Amino acid sequence: MFRRDSILNLSNIYNEPFLRKVNKFSINFNSSSDYINEIFLYFYIGIFERQQLLKLENQKFLDLNRVKDVDFYLWVGAAKSNGIKIPFVYSIIFIFKNIYFLFYSFLVVLITSILLPIYTLFKFKGVKSKKPNQKCQSLAIIRAPATYNKMQFLEGQGVRFLVDDLTFKMNDLDSLYSVRQGFNRILSVIFVPVCSVSDFFKIFLDAKNTVGIGSSGYVLNFYAKRIAHKCNFEFYMNALLKEQQVKTLYTGNKEDRFAILEKKLCKKYAIPCVCIPHGLEYAYKMPGGLVGDDFYCTSMNAKNYLSELYKAQPITFHFDEKIAEKMFSRDIKSNQKRVIVFFPESREPEVNLKIMEFLVAEGFKLHVKLHVKDRLENYLSVINSIELIDSFDEAISHNICLARKSTVLVEALYNDSIAISVLIDNRDKSYVDLMFPSLADPKILRAESFLQLKKILTNLKKEELNV
Repeated sequence: MFRRDSILNLSNIYNEPFLRKVNKFSINFNSSSDYINEIFLYFYIGIFERQQLLKLENQKFLDLNRVKDVDFYLWVGAAKSNGIKIPFVYSIIFIFKNIYFLFYSFLVVLITSILLPIYTLFKFKGVKSKKPNQKCQSLAIIRAPATYNKMQFLEGQGVRFLVDDLTFKMNDLDSLYSVRQGFNRILSVIFVPVCSVSDFFKIFLDAKNTVGIGSSGYVLNFYAKRIAHKCNFEFYMNALLKEQQVKTLYTGNKEDRFAILEKKLCKKYAIPCVCIPHGLEYAYKMPGGLVGDDFYCTSMNAKNYLSELYKAQPITFHFDEKIAEKMFSRDIKSNQKRVIVFFPESREPEVNLKIMEFLVAEGFKLHVKLHVKDRLENYLSVINSIELIDSFDEAISHNICLARKSTVLVEALYNDSIAISVLIDNRDKSYVDLMFPSLADPKILRAESFLQLKKILTNLKKEELNV
């Protein structure tokens, strides 16, 4: 019977054999949908790592009393795959929730795929371009603030930016959905529902072939409210590439459903694609591959690793320090003394809190830049002992930047900051060592214990830094 600490401590299964097994599956998998990389990352790996841990622990019977509800189906799916006995009540709940999610998801997809294109038609009807004379020869479609920050330097090189403002708004950029006007827009009310239903069944097939039919409903429930948006995006992007004489498409998406869609459409219209990724590259080989004819990596280590991993695919990986500086530098000049800034991750807030509590207890003056998906309520025990920083540019520049396993650590190097990877959690350490090639940069300091973290910060304090 599992104790909670052994259940959640997955670090001891992250090793080279684990990575080889995952990559072998990826190489041999034939996908049906544009969502396959996400299904692989969010669901297949989640179940596979639990399968490996169950084997390692040699469990015969699975007790889920102390497993978080959010992980319920992952543990049951892993146990079923391993032939481990499961309490009858959990088996019944697992089966009926899966069936319920299948029907519920289909209904959600139908409703949203009918309503969303109609909403888009009326919302962007007659919207005039903010830059009507700007040509569309080089194009980038922005879907998130992080993407815009990494690619902003391209505007000065004549790249036209459009925004998917159903998810992200920028007042000075034209919307993807306003570029195409006229009667043909009405065709979206047919295309989006048909595409959405098609995607529903393609996702079902990919889910069945990756995590099993018994978990397919859980996968579809995750995507139910996302499918119509992707298909709506596909309709307008396809029209844009078809009608405009786009010579090059730039994207910040690496492997998600929008990346695979962009890859597919660029191939359809023979348009070169360049990827400027807004996140860290994974060491996993993606079943659907990465997007781009040219892919600009976040480090030389990542470039070398990915070149070998994807050597059989027509994609060229680059690392250009000047490009990296343009991607990451905020160009903030400061004469102020450095301060300690911790960048919590959006996941495992309990690990973030442990780090904050330690630093506060040791008397270090701590500044915190919260992740956009994080909540201050997660850190109530230290709320009166920390100072929040609202500006990311200010936080990342000329400071001592602490993070666990984040792009922040790479960005800090390009903004005159000292980067420290805080690896007091074994899973974080395993991810840095094995899953994110860019975080192996020797310029990023590592603290694998609180004792090491205190020593690093104490030494910096002796150097008359304001810590």
